[in-house]
Amino acid sequence: MKNSTLFSLIDSFDFNGVSFVSIKNYCSDKSDNSEVADIVINVGTSYEKMKISDLETLKKVDVSKLVTENFGQALLEQALAEKIQSIVAPNVNRSNGQKDAYIKLNSNGTLKYCKETENVMISGVVVRKNVIIKGEFKEVKSKPLTLAKKYLDKVLDLKLAKIRYYKISNIIANVKVSGNTIEIE
Repeated sequence: MKNSTLFSLIDSFDFNGVSFVSIKNYCSDKSDNSEVADIVINVGTSYEKMKISDLETLKKVDVSKLVTENFGQALLEQALAEKIQSIVAPNVNRSNGQKDAYIKLNSNGTLKYCKETENVMISGVVVRKNVIIKGEFKEVKSKPLTLAKKYLDKVLDLKLAKIRYYKISNIIANVKVSGNTIEIE
């Protein structure tokens, strides 16, 4: 990526409040770049407000109403307890690892530079995803507790679960921010 493109991104991403970003022709690493999609994300959502909202939702849950043949009550209670714990008292080592891994390129942290991979990343909450070319994804063999947590994310429509990170290098066409289109070279 040329420096001028990076500087345009940084200038465009330095804002406060809700703002939507359109990413055209994004190639997903998880599909070995076989999936291509147009994505709209909200990059101005307050992470703290999302945590508060999700915590309120999780504290009100009656897991007995969410039991399925795949997820028993004991497993769902453990998943619920761990999800609440991760919001109330996040793992310090993991949090510090994330802080040490990235350099914020803008004031609200939605544009980051990963020190290890040397990739520039855009983060935000997925609003819409339109798959242009369906990709092939590897089968993931998650543990039952992880699957139960993902199940809770989905059935409770938790906001934090919708945060995604997109590599600038995987964008084939352009990024549109606040009406400005930035061509990725």
